[in-house]
Amino acid sequence: MSHSFRIFRIYGIDVELHFTFVLFFLLILLGLGLKSLIFFVMIFFFVLGHELSHSIVAKWNGVEVKRIILTFIGGIATVDVPENPRLEFWMALAGPAFNGVVAILSFLLLLFIAPSSVDYLSVFEENPQLNLTYLLFNVIYINFMLGIFNLLPGFPMDGGRILRSFLAMHMDYLKATRIAVGVSQYLIFPLLFVLGLFMAHPILIFISIILYLAGLGELQLVEQRHKLRRLKLAELPLRGFRHVHKDLPLGDFLTHVFEPGWREYLVCDTDGRVYGVFDIDTLKNIDMKNLSPHKPIENFISDNFQVADVNQSAEKLVQKLHSGDKVIVIKDGRIVALTTPKEIEEASELYLLRKKLQDFKVH
Repeated sequence: MSHSFRIFRIYGIDVELHFTFVLFFLLILLGLGLKSLIFFVMIFFFVLGHELSHSIVAKWNGVEVKRIILTFIGGIATVDVPENPRLEFWMALAGPAFNGVVAILSFLLLLFIAPSSVDYLSVFEENPQLNLTYLLFNVIYINFMLGIFNLLPGFPMDGGRILRSFLAMHMDYLKATRIAVGVSQYLIFPLLFVLGLFMAHPILIFISIILYLAGLGELQLVEQRHKLRRLKLAELPLRGFRHVHKDLPLGDFLTHVFEPGWREYLVCDTDGRVYGVFDIDTLKNIDMKNLSPHKPIENFISDNFQVADVNQSAEKLVQKLHSGDKVIVIKDGRIVALTTPKEIEEASELYLLRKKLQDFKVH
């Protein structure tokens, strides 16, 4: 997620704040009192603990955790969730389990320090005192609500992932994902949306919409991954590549070399050594003062590219790439294609369509 910045690193995981979280914090700081500020800070720590619980279980099992992003509606741990139903079950359960343990321990402590019902009920007064009883009550309330809310089967929340993992133990993973997303979209999303309207609660409405869109995105990702399964790059109808010399002036490139159908070009020297990749779209982000037609093309290249062998799995390659990455495909040490994750996905769809037509002709 963009528009976030790192605040610290823990257990090898970057913890980042999204700008919406900062804005929400400033609104509370400026417009509400000390009790609201303390309540918000508590939410921050317990949401972080919730996400760290997911992440630690993942890391214990060898799953990469890139970062945790805290937004004003909750936390997001960017984890490459494996298609391992049992592991996904424990990863998903870890967050609500953390909140449950904190709530139970806080309740026991509250009973110990406030044994009388008078002390306990004092937190419900119009202006309760800011004491340990009040703080413990809020700890219980926050963790109880976080735990229960996340256990709702609204995919991709924890409850939805628990449902998907349970179903995947008894059926195909893709089918289990479709059912879990369907439960979220046709039951949980309408329920939260209507409840948000009835209670005039805009954050609840916003969460319901985010859940709907996130569920669709997760389903599309799993569907695409299954399409690429067992396919090697060598089987896909990938385009070749175009290359230009690193000393070629930008003006000459745009006048004599650039073809609208080709967005990326390998930039090489006379001996064929690759210096980087030039993407025509990068020119859109460069100040006009720096776009001299006499500047060599090497001034506009990027060395942010991946190298992949034709025998590499298309699925595994796309999983570890970002949408803007460039991929140089080689065969026996020779470059055979320059492509992107999107083009790999499109090529896989074309391959699968051709295969269906061939199967249709056979039958």
